Amino acid sequence: MYCKKLYNILQDNDHITYNITETDIEKLDEFIRNKTTSRERLNLDPARLSIIMKMNYEKSIKLFVLGCKQKLFKMKMYIDCEYCNSRHNIEDFYVDIICDESNKTIPINNNKDKIYVYFELLERPQICKKINANNSYMIDDIMGKCSPSNTTLSEMEKYGITFDTIGSLMDAKFGWN
Repeated sequence: MYCKKLYNILQDNDHITYNITETDIEKLDEFIRNKTTSRERLNLDPARLSIIMKMNYEKSIKLFVLGCKQKLFKMKMYIDCEYCNSRHNIEDFYVDIICDESNKTIPINNNKDKIYVYFELLERPQICKKINANNSYMIDDIMGKCSPSNTTLSEMEKYGITFDTIGSLMDAKFGWN
C-alpha cells in the first residue's frame, strides 16, 4: 500500500495546483526509505525533507498534505507550553489548551507561530517499481528526544494550505481566518 498511496498523490487534482511532479514523489520516497529511521518516521518534518533532499520548503509541506489526503501520513500538532516548558498535543482546534502545572490557558488561535506540525508515516516503506532495487534501508538507530518538527502552522498558512484542508486532515474544523 505504501507505493500505491505514494504515487496516488499524483492522482489528486491539487498536485497540479501545488506543482508536485513525479520527481518530487521520488525524492519523498528516497527521504522516507533511505534518510530516516523507523523512529523518525513517526515524526516526519517537511523542513527536514526540504533540507536533506534539496527541495523547495513550500513544496515539501504540500507533499505531506497531499500524502495525508491519501492516508499515507497522519498530521499531528503540538505547542510548547510557555508556562511549564512541556509539550501539549493539539487534538481539537476549538478548545484552548490548559496547562496542567500552571492551570493557565494557552489560546490556540493566538499562537500559530508556536504550533508545530509533523507527520506520522502510516505505511511500511517498500521499494517501489520506479525505484532502483539496489537502494537499501538505513539501519535504524535509537534517537534521543528531540523536537519532531520545525514546521509551524503559520508557515503552512503562508504557503497556501488552507485551514479547511488542515482541519479535514485532522478531522476538525478551524474557526480561524
